[in-house]
Amino acid sequence: MAVPLVYLDPYYSKIVNEIGDKILEKTRVFNPSANVWRFLRPEDLGLTAVESGGSYKFAVAPGVTTIISVKINPGLGVGIIGVICDSDFGSGAAMIVKVNTVKRAEYPLAPVYNSQYKFGIFPDQVAYAKQNDRLEVVVANTSGSTVTGTIFPIGIVAGEAKTLLVAE
Repeated sequence: MAVPLVYLDPYYSKIVNEIGDKILEKTRVFNPSANVWRFLRPEDLGLTAVESGGSYKFAVAPGVTTIISVKINPGLGVGIIGVICDSDFGSGAAMIVKVNTVKRAEYPLAPVYNSQYKFGIFPDQVAYAKQNDRLEVVVANTSGSTVTGTIFPIGIVAGEAKTLLVAE
């Protein structure tokens, strides 16, 4: 998974910490008691955790497919900053993030899939969704056939420590 690598590399760690702090600051506008941020977990997006039998593999037909659509819980802010991808969805493939049906970010999948660690962080494209917003993750598969593979957004969730189950 990408998270440990982010902490091992000082360059990425600095970038992610700065983005996390900005997401927390935006979240405090509507939730003044927000005091912490953490990395996005599958459960935050309505997915079942792996230890409970879940999987982050999706079968994506050619064309555009919505793989995640979730309403952000009250008091939380979510920033999507990148993607994990272990499958070849084609040369022009992308993971698109929409907030309330408006496209906010588009992450190319080919360079991520072809990278050593299968993840990419894009600090110039942070898609932010606040409480009660609808967050959608869409995959554009240009391979010409159905591809089954892991594809998951790298993100940051900001809110109160007790809500995020984070020690203060």
